[in-house]
Amino acid sequence: AQGRVVVNDFSLFYDENGPAGAFAACGDGVLRAVTFGGESLWTAQADPSTCYFAAVSPGGKKIATSGTDGALRIFGTDGKLLRRIGG
Repeated sequence: AQGRVVVNDFSLFYDENGPAGAFAACGDGVLRAVTFGGESLWTAQADPSTCYFAAVSPGGKKIATSGTDGALRIFGTDGKLLRRIGG
């Protein structure tokens, strides 16, 4: 059985052929990187209130998320938390 994932926000990532997938900030608090083919590249678990918006850096190397706790979190493309600001 497949579950339902509520996505609050997402940001596309690209490869040499164009759009390849998306980083998604989900309603369950998980930041996910998923290819358009359905392959999950990685996930990073957070509290549901801390993962509401997602944006990828211009170089495609970092992902920023924000949430209702007032903190900005910066993740690497491997899913590791690099920095937390505020909150």
